Amino acid sequence: MRAGGLSSKYYIAFGLYYVRLYLGRSASGEMRGEGSRGIKYGVLGLDLDELGDRTVKAVFTYPLDWRRYVPTDRVWNKQWSEFLGKWKQRWGSPVGYWGKEFQPRVDQAAQYQQAPHMNWVCRWPESAGGYAGVLARTKRVRSAEGRRDFYGARSAFQEIVSGLDRWMHKAWSEVVTGNDGSEEAKKHYGRGTQVRVNYFSESWAEKADRADVAWYIARDVGKSAQKRVPAGFGRVRPWWGCVNMRRQEPVIEELSYLAFVRMHERLRRWCDKRWPGLVTGLGPGFGGIMAPGMRGEEGLAVLLEIEETIRQEESVGF
Repeated sequence: MRAGGLSSKYYIAFGLYYVRLYLGRSASGEMRGEGSRGIKYGVLGLDLDELGDRTVKAVFTYPLDWRRYVPTDRVWNKQWSEFLGKWKQRWGSPVGYWGKEFQPRVDQAAQYQQAPHMNWVCRWPESAGGYAGVLARTKRVRSAEGRRDFYGARSAFQEIVSGLDRWMHKAWSEVVTGNDGSEEAKKHYGRGTQVRVNYFSESWAEKADRADVAWYIARDVGKSAQKRVPAGFGRVRPWWGCVNMRRQEPVIEELSYLAFVRMHERLRRWCDKRWPGLVTGLGPGFGGIMAPGMRGEEGLAVLLEIEETIRQEESVGF
């Protein structure tokens, strides 16, 4: 019996930064969905060239007693829209994408756990200063994290750099607490915003291409472990979005069983070489495989090669 049963149909999806093999039509909805997997596919479909050469990730959090400031998802959406409005007024139209998560905060009392926080991956505005300072701070943080000196990493993040970094601290604090001079507001100004350059290190930045960056940040924003919504917060919609970025929907084609099996093997070998140890899918009979970081045109070239080989074999009676 063929993998997946005699009635199965076999499909391949070519995204901007991924190739996905799957059985049946169920996965096409997943690739356009709102779950953690849908978020990953969505990010891998963005044209990351629009982020430019200076890309940073900011994380915006809330004070300890977060329910006072963001009791529902509707309030959260309103606050985020207000922040982006401030950005546009000061720096021009923002370019980037954002994703919502909930911090476990397991060391805090139950009412302070599952705190909302926003991830914002964006292009550094040309007119904004302070990028060199954020890059230097990112290196210090990464170095401390590499030594497992998490106190040192946290301390480095509290060093606010002039320019865009300081502006983001101030703007987010104004949105959340109103910067009313209270102790809570002062703490939030210093700790409620963390900004770092996306790359792990200088050497990684030199060798990484957009596909590497796409998969790294897609996994980061799409973490399923931080999608558990706290009680009483309401339904979260949307989970992520992009601002002034083009998103390419995947091109989906149906395959023959033989092309599916051979493409599966080629993608598996590619993944084993590119992402050693990464579980990207199961065997051909168990839902296919995903090759994150493989550009759609690269996957199409592989498929055309496979289909041509199959045609030649059939013409000589294989």
